[in-house]
Amino acid sequence: MWAYGEGTKVEITSRGAWELTFEPISSAPALTSDMSGSGYRVFLYDGPAGTITGTHDGESNFIVVEYAESYPYFGLIFNEIGEYSGQKMIRPGP
Repeated sequence: MWAYGEGTKVEITSRGAWELTFEPISSAPALTSDMSGSGYRVFLYDGPAGTITGTHDGESNFIVVEYAESYPYFGLIFNEIGEYSGQKMIRPGP
């Protein structure tokens, strides 16, 4: 778990071009039961506590992290490398 608090700075070190955009979490698309994709994405979950099913058929990391305002921390749901299929508990949203 990572503590959540007010951010004060962002430092980016890169050899290539960068673009960084900050948007309110309310602008994130809703998490639905048929989500799929690749890369980094943010979704808004507005349902009850329950289970989330994750599957991964790649060779790299599969990471899912949750943040709940009523529980001010980030929780690691999935952190798997390679093929994976399983279920974990999630907190109520948003």
